Amino acid sequence: MHKVVLEAFESTNSKRFWLFLLSGWGSIVAILLFGKNFVGLNVVASCILGLLIVVAIWLGRFLFFLLKYSLKYLNSRYREIAYAESILILKDAFAKVHWLRKNSSVTDKDFKEAMLYLCDRLKEIFARLTRSTCSVSIKVAVKGTVTAIAEVANLSRDQESRARDTHAYKSVQHLIFKNTCFLQIFTNFTDGKKDKLFYVNNDIPADRSYQNTSREAYSDGKLPYDSEIVVPLIPLIRDEENNYNLLGFLCVDCKDRNKFDGKYHVGLLQGVADGIYDLMLQRIEAKGRQSNS
Repeated sequence: MHKVVLEAFESTNSKRFWLFLLSGWGSIVAILLFGKNFVGLNVVASCILGLLIVVAIWLGRFLFFLLKYSLKYLNSRYREIAYAESILILKDAFAKVHWLRKNSSVTDKDFKEAMLYLCDRLKEIFARLTRSTCSVSIKVAVKGTVTAIAEVANLSRDQESRARDTHAYKSVQHLIFKNTCFLQIFTNFTDGKKDKLFYVNNDIPADRSYQNTSREAYSDGKLPYDSEIVVPLIPLIRDEENNYNLLGFLCVDCKDRNKFDGKYHVGLLQGVADGIYDLMLQRIEAKGRQSNS
């Protein structure tokens, strides 16, 4: 807080402030004789009043900057704590994921429980980071691999958001090319644009070009969220000799606008997607072997 007080003091005593307040002898005399000219005080009392006015203006300005920098400091501290707590929350989630990846006798139930646990933890993390209500889902292709005409469905959702999976929602074909977020990521993935493998929209209601098949599941056509962030389920490091499949998408949405950071929030989700990629690929390959046997 010492730094906050120092910053407030320096901003209060800026050169421009004093030049504006005391730009010349005329303004100084006007302040000192304010009481004499407008209140009828004697010269001494008027000078004292003038000085008190200057002190009051300075003090008001100082308190303004002190409040401004205090709020900035508290917000910064909150963000630091939120990110620190996010690391601890992710530690537990990834411990479960890595345990499953090393276990050769993982069942579908184990896998789904781990994905649900991960979604719940991510929901908790983004609620802290955005200070708003968020929802998390993992979406994969219904059949085969992800293509522009493929249909995607929820592999998992956080528990509080499961109510969205209504009959109306499930009856809609959620095709890649009919959803802006998925199509943009898929296009950039196939075009090899490695630095654009994410989608962030902080004001969905204002985006007239935005397409989302989920709207068909709501009678009023309005989505229950105003912003979203989506990353593909792919490894972060990909060598040229191996072809990596796009397994699906990790999605987080928020009921409020302008809540997602295009750098840190994206990076966090990309790290999570990278962390679960091998486990998801392992389950897909295992199910493929079971169907062929």
